[in-house]
Amino acid sequence: MKSKSGIQILVVEDEPIISMLIEDMLIEIGCKNIKIMASISSALEFLGGAQPDFTILDINLNGTRSYPVAALLKSRKIPFVFVSGYDAATLDLAYADVQLLQKPFRIGDLDLMIETALALTQADSSLDRRELE
Repeated sequence: MKSKSGIQILVVEDEPIISMLIEDMLIEIGCKNIKIMASISSALEFLGGAQPDFTILDINLNGTRSYPVAALLKSRKIPFVFVSGYDAATLDLAYADVQLLQKPFRIGDLDLMIETALALTQADSSLDRRELE
């Protein structure tokens, strides 16, 4: 598994204070390559030329649901977690399988989400390689 210092994490959050807090948490757990986007359009543009290892996606960006970004992440099999001040009942059913970190969350919760996503991604990659053999 990649160390957290070697992965790229995309944070899509429209509140500057919250994005700085998340960035600080990520740095504290060892992440070094962090990209922050504040809108759906900037996130989609970034994803047009990048393949982050993990994404932290606020559900509500400036009053609009971030589902276009979530759909792209899902189609490209990029692991992500939603963050929101609301509970999981507000999620579109198409994303019922996506983990939700409810604001405010603790650094340990964020770290666990990343560790789990990276482990699952590595397991999926191993299965894909075995199927090709």
